[in-house]
Amino acid sequence: MYTSLYEFFTFLPFLVCLIWCATLGMNLKRNGRPGLLLLIFALVCSCLYLCHAVHFSMTWNGTAQWAQWLYPGCNLAVYPLFYLYIKSLTGKEVIGKWTPMLLLPALVVIVAGAFTVRSESAFGIVRNVTAVIFIPLVAYVAVSGFRRLNSYRAEGRLLSPIVAMLALLVVTSVASAAANIIGRDSFRGSILLAVPSTLFSTLLYFIFYFGDQCKYSYRDFEKDIEAGPRTAENQPITPEDVLFGRICSLMEEKKIYLR
Repeated sequence: MYTSLYEFFTFLPFLVCLIWCATLGMNLKRNGRPGLLLLIFALVCSCLYLCHAVHFSMTWNGTAQWAQWLYPGCNLAVYPLFYLYIKSLTGKEVIGKWTPMLLLPALVVIVAGAFTVRSESAFGIVRNVTAVIFIPLVAYVAVSGFRRLNSYRAEGRLLSPIVAMLALLVVTSVASAAANIIGRDSFRGSILLAVPSTLFSTLLYFIFYFGDQCKYSYRDFEKDIEAGPRTAENQPITPEDVLFGRICSLMEEKKIYLR
């Protein structure tokens, strides 16, 4: 009974990610390009937490080398992928000039890990490099993501769920860093693993929940602009339309920004 309960909590974050991969895959047509990037993000998270589960599992006993060398690379890939998701929601350009540089550390770490995993000393260097890169990478994604979301306001329909997602992702990274400081292996074989497992599973669930709820992107905003203002013939005038008209009058006719 104890072993079964421990294994359940070991694989719980991975199962949450896997369920959301299936859900996002079914909603892919509805969510468009942002939905595809969110699905890729969910797949990498699934890989990350599968490696994490294998490390803690009593069945595997942390002996699977593929999990050891994939884990650091996936850990560095999830935050850049989330930033690409934010870019897909807030602008036309997703893959910019410097964007591939954000994913380069993850690719280098995965390749380096595959060649050094058999040598504890060499692979230790790879883990140390990953730890050094991780903090500034998370900080960059958090700051850049909040800036993009703050500069783009699509009538208030975009900011709330994605800001919540980004905040939850930062909280997850802080919790992960705290767990690493305590020592991952200190939870191995202990039912205390249920505490971080439940915490990360809850955070992951709401990250993907808010992402799936966000159905309004930059492309939808452009379509609304191209469609032109609403008229009495096709759609009723709402309080939001009246407010928008007053704001346009203040800015375009009275030019209050010059005062």
